[in-house]
Amino acid sequence: LVTFAQSEKKKYLLWLALFMGLGVLTKGPVAWLYVIFPIALGPLWLPPKIKPLIWYGGCFAALILSVIPVLIWLIPVLMQSSDKFAYWLVWEQTAGRVTGGFNDAHVRPFWFYLPAMPILCLPWLFLPSFWNGLTNIKHIYKNEWAVRLLIMWVVPVFVAFSFISGKQPHYLVPLLPGVIILIALWLETSFKKIMLISTALVALVIAGQGVASMTVFKNYDLKPMSNYLQDHIEHDWAFVRKYHGELTFLGRLNKTVDNEQMETIDLWFDSHPNGLAIVRYDQNDKMDAYEKLFDMPYRGKRMGVFKRNIHITLSPVSPI
Repeated sequence: LVTFAQSEKKKYLLWLALFMGLGVLTKGPVAWLYVIFPIALGPLWLPPKIKPLIWYGGCFAALILSVIPVLIWLIPVLMQSSDKFAYWLVWEQTAGRVTGGFNDAHVRPFWFYLPAMPILCLPWLFLPSFWNGLTNIKHIYKNEWAVRLLIMWVVPVFVAFSFISGKQPHYLVPLLPGVIILIALWLETSFKKIMLISTALVALVIAGQGVASMTVFKNYDLKPMSNYLQDHIEHDWAFVRKYHGELTFLGRLNKTVDNEQMETIDLWFDSHPNGLAIVRYDQNDKMDAYEKLFDMPYRGKRMGVFKRNIHITLSPVSPI
């Protein structure tokens, strides 16, 4: 986008279209949001006096072309899917996350991202030079088109995400490069100090990942459950509560895993006498009616494989 703004060469629009399309394939239509604002606000940051028709016409063409990589994947998927799945995938996943109507939309209040902004500026906000440079941002904004571009990118997208009902902290990660470049522009300190702090921070993250892989991350590892499922694939399988295909993908299964709820699992066992159910549960869930075959910790709770307990003693029925 920047190179097109500087050179007006159309080949850069093709690259822009390709990478926007790949972005949508990676994270969905929200990927367009990160680019639309710098495009729409182009006249406020553009370095040369590019003609509006060339700018908006070229960028609009890139947006249209960016749909092609998406369609190459989407059309075969829809041809093999039901109308209900197509509606859920194309419309409900997108509009539902914006409005909060989607089941997994992670609805949060408007101010949810505000506490996350200081985290994006760590560890640099602890340096006095960070605040000294911040006071000069108005002057830099007027004289540096690159700063205007970064602000036209980061600020509108941040505000837009605040208005969208579905929020997660990691949704701001694509804004992190813009924030880092801005900080680098106004950070008045030596290169040696920046390198020292950066190296220490990277080392800390690597050490943290190493410790977490041996402790916390084990509570997120579904491989043992996937291995158990593969070893007993001859059974019918159900997953109780929310299922997102984790075990199907991890185990490379060609067999359907039914998604059930605690209220319906007995009916499922009625129609699947040899069935096994994977249940994520805690101490408040009553699992005495089922026989536990396998158990493991998972995300602060337990996850187990259960079958119907055939040794349950039924209450005697009085004769009529």
